Amino acid sequence: MNNLKLIKLSNGEDIVCNVTKESQNFVDVHLPLKMSLINRETEYGMVESLTMRHWIEPLSEKSDYSINKKTIVTMTEASAGLGVFYEKMIVELDDLSLSEPKFADDVYAGEEAEYEEDEFDYQHFDTSKYLH
Repeated sequence: MNNLKLIKLSNGEDIVCNVTKESQNFVDVHLPLKMSLINRETEYGMVESLTMRHWIEPLSEKSDYSINKKTIVTMTEASAGLGVFYEKMIVELDDLSLSEPKFADDVYAGEEAEYEEDEFDYQHFDTSKYLH
C-alpha cells in the first residue's frame, strides 16, 4: 500500500495516512498519524520540529478509519521526505506509549551520517515553506 496522503481536516488537524478507498462521501484511511509543528530548544537554538503521534489510536485499537469528506479541507500526496519520516514513525510508535510524541530529530538520532546531511534532515528542514 503506497497511497500516502497529507490531509487537512476542518478542525485544524493535519494527518498523514495511507488512503485505502475513496467513495462519494468518505475516504478510508489506514494508520493515520497526527502531525504537529513544535518549537523546542536545541544546541542550535530554537527550532521548529515536526512530530507525529497516533491520531485516534489512543482511544481505539483500530488502525483503519472512514473520514467524512465534508470534514476534509484539502488532501494531497505526501512528499517523499514526509513518506520516509512517516514510515519511521510507524515503526517507532509501535515501541512507545500511544500518547508520547516523538520528534523527527529523535527518530534520526543514531542513524548513519548520510541521513544527517541528506534532504530528509528534519532538524534543519524549514517546514514553513512546505507544510501549512
